[in-house]
Amino acid sequence: MKNLTEAGKKVFLLDHLLNVTSKLFNDKNFYAKIINESNDAIKKMITSVLQYEYLYKNINLSKDKNKNFKKFVEISPKYKLSDGDIKTIQELFSFSESLKSSSMFFIKDSNLVVLSDDSKVVTIGLDKIKSFVNLSKRFFSNIKSTLSK
Repeated sequence: MKNLTEAGKKVFLLDHLLNVTSKLFNDKNFYAKIINESNDAIKKMITSVLQYEYLYKNINLSKDKNKNFKKFVEISPKYKLSDGDIKTIQELFSFSESLKSSSMFFIKDSNLVVLSDDSKVVTIGLDKIKSFVNLSKRFFSNIKSTLSK
């Protein structure tokens, strides 16, 4: 459960960054860091859940990460995740990928704007970034309560 411990530390850090530090300055790299750390925390939590379920013989895992994500989606109600939460997780993964592969990003009107190499423009607001962090906190809490039963 090393991944879960690391994810918990990241969730605590994200909460602090968003609710305390973000009030001090408005920087594109700061918001990009929050998105990438949220992405990493969620991936670690999903990995922990899949490992736990595999260990207790509830699921079989594949070497294909897409098949494993589908398995996770199937068992996600056990961890109190709704279809909307799954959609938000997929949005986070997509936006984080856009951010990593982008040639340029900047802040405009309190939104993070990402320009990709293929001239696509992706915009994300502070409210959406907050929803990523809140989902990370809620998911971590749900995992802890489910595993403690």
